[in-house]
Amino acid sequence: AFPTSKLVFVVAMAKDKDHAGVLCEILRMAPQGIVFTDVQVAGSTERATSPVELMNVFQKSSQGKRTKATAVRSHEFSCTIDKAAKIANEIEEDVVVVFVGSFYLVGEALRWQIAQGVQK
Repeated sequence: AFPTSKLVFVVAMAKDKDHAGVLCEILRMAPQGIVFTDVQVAGSTERATSPVELMNVFQKSSQGKRTKATAVRSHEFSCTIDKAAKIANEIEEDVVVVFVGSFYLVGEALRWQIAQGVQK
């Protein structure tokens, strides 16, 4: 859908998901940045994978692969948005920020978008 755009990913996942598999697929898309965060799953962070754990899986998954991705962690959603925006703003080309790994994360992003009055 965005073949010439640079990609920045925001990633949050439940504990029972295939973290390494998802992150390997993200790496195949040559991201410029990845922000690992957590989000409530069914009303609690108990089932969520921590950003630290996701970062560790990313580091293992990216060993031996060439990646230019800036990878950071964030626990607070507003800080997550700020970190993704900072990475995107440092890229001097067309950038798309992709929220992936959890419908709960996408829901949080949509709620933030509505609260900010951001248009599509």
